[in-house]
Amino acid sequence: MEKTAVIAVSTGCLDYLDLQADNLFMIRCKILMEGQTYNDFVEMNADTFYETIKNDKDLVPTSSMPSLGEILETFETIETQGYERVVIITISSALSGTLKTCEMAKKSYEGNLVIDVIDSMNAAISEGFIVLQALEMLKENKPVDEMIKTIKKLSTSRKQYFMVDSLR
Repeated sequence: MEKTAVIAVSTGCLDYLDLQADNLFMIRCKILMEGQTYNDFVEMNADTFYETIKNDKDLVPTSSMPSLGEILETFETIETQGYERVVIITISSALSGTLKTCEMAKKSYEGNLVIDVIDSMNAAISEGFIVLQALEMLKENKPVDEMIKTIKKLSTSRKQYFMVDSLR
């Protein structure tokens, strides 16, 4: 069985879990505010983010997807560690251009990895749940193609609801 890694996006909330998986790699969205760029969770976690916008009513933060270069560097790291295949599970393509950037990285990567890019069609912990299912199937030595089929089915069968206390 080929050695397979999974790449998740920081939007899947997996950083907030006590997750131990050597074959999980993370690409990070960026938070842009007050002229600064922060790596999601690493340089600014949710608590800090919400405290910052609570204290500055005029602040309008934005976000940015992981860069093509960051994704390509992640591919190189994965291949250097002996992986032969990588499955990338992204935030919904309806919410972000991350899927397209990952597809561009796949096309331009010059290494030997077999790369699969999957649209989770979800966000937040629902997106993370799909990643967790992929990791569990790999841990159980399920074939990668079976895992991909399962997570694609999960992507289309999940519903997600959320409420916000402010549209800001």
